[in-house]
Amino acid sequence: MIAENQNEQANLHGIKSLVHQELLKILYRQSLHMIWAEIFAASLFLYVLWWPNASMRLMLYTWYGLMVALSLGRYLLVSQYEKSQTKDEDSEWWERFMMLMLLMSALGWGFAGTVLLPTVNGLNQAIILFLLIGVAATANPFFSPIKRIYIVFLIPTLLPTAIYLLTISNANLNMFLGISMILFTILMLITCVVSSGLISTALTLHFQNSRLADDLRKSNKSLDFMAKHDSLTLLPNRQMFYSIVNTIIDEHRKAKKVTYLMFIDVDKFKSINDTLGHDVGDDLLINIAQRLRDSFDDKGMVFRLGGDEFVVILNIVNDQSEVEELAKNCCISVAEPIHIGDHTLLVSASIGISSIPKDGENAESLIKHADAAMYHSKRTGGNRYQFYDNSSSGLS
Repeated sequence: MIAENQNEQANLHGIKSLVHQELLKILYRQSLHMIWAEIFAASLFLYVLWWPNASMRLMLYTWYGLMVALSLGRYLLVSQYEKSQTKDEDSEWWERFMMLMLLMSALGWGFAGTVLLPTVNGLNQAIILFLLIGVAATANPFFSPIKRIYIVFLIPTLLPTAIYLLTISNANLNMFLGISMILFTILMLITCVVSSGLISTALTLHFQNSRLADDLRKSNKSLDFMAKHDSLTLLPNRQMFYSIVNTIIDEHRKAKKVTYLMFIDVDKFKSINDTLGHDVGDDLLINIAQRLRDSFDDKGMVFRLGGDEFVVILNIVNDQSEVEELAKNCCISVAEPIHIGDHTLLVSASIGISSIPKDGENAESLIKHADAAMYHSKRTGGNRYQFYDNSSSGLS
């Protein structure tokens, strides 16, 4: 239970990390649009404030230059981010860089809405306030994927102007505008929280569904493997054998090559299983399965039909002498002592060999005749191989 909870927490943490990285990608991707919007808004500020404030032109030009420089700096930051291959541990730093750049930009807007705000010309003042509100509203969809980023940009952009308007004496309109900007700021914050939550939820569901789909594919792959392989030795099982044997036969037939099949039975296995127990018997089968893999390697495909019965379909071989060499080496390998716990076990293999087209034309005849040849090997003492012969004796 504890392990399951830990795995679940790890999965949630992993999904949370993926969501944050995706939100950061969205933020940086959308920041390019906001950069040009801010440069355009700053240019409008310059135009509106330039002609009524001749005495403040140097400050105005300096402010405009800094705002453009900050925008270009963010452009370079976005370009660098897109070139980099951001890792999870780097995401926090990229977020901090963007937050710092936006904070400086927001302070610039707050400066424009206070120090540069005209107090005499009501029309120009209204235009400036409209532009500030427009900048804050435009930034909402671009920066709200990570709500703390938008909050860092929004509050320094609007609140200094709102507070400044509230402190101007003998101006009911300014009081109204200041309160309105505070209410608008609250509305933008609420909108940001809602939209950020919706985006985060959608991404979380996306990654959860992706993981579920991956888990399902892995489960299906595992179930498919279990259905086609022996659970003890992990060799292909009887079902797998009968599902591909005819395909292999057809391939060999098209290549005009003989198909050889070896039926292998472990001598003395039953007595060992009965006297030493099934655990030792299972370990013995695992060891034998590995020896069969090693014996045939790329020369043949090994199957476990059940119990102590194995089948090998040989790949294309040159002639019967090569088959005999493989069978001989297999007998030698299986007959080597096997150490299991305190026991040293000595077993051997009885092998029957049949071929197509010589001993039949299909898988059924192939396995039937190899089985008959194997039983002859066992009756004559085991630890040997026998080719099937379709003469009256049935063996060669």
